Amino acid sequence: MLLKEQAGDRILPIWVGPVEGDSIGMLLAGVSTPRPLTFELTANC
Repeated sequence: MLLKEQAGDRILPIWVGPVEGDSIGMLLAGVSTPRPLTFELTANC
């Protein structure tokens, strides 16, 4: 995964495992889950 600055050109590569990548892909595709996924919990802290 690559994180890019909103107001700049810097990029920060973040390595994720296949399971985590699938979870992020599900979120981006709009798939709803009965419970929050692990990264969603940490993103809301």
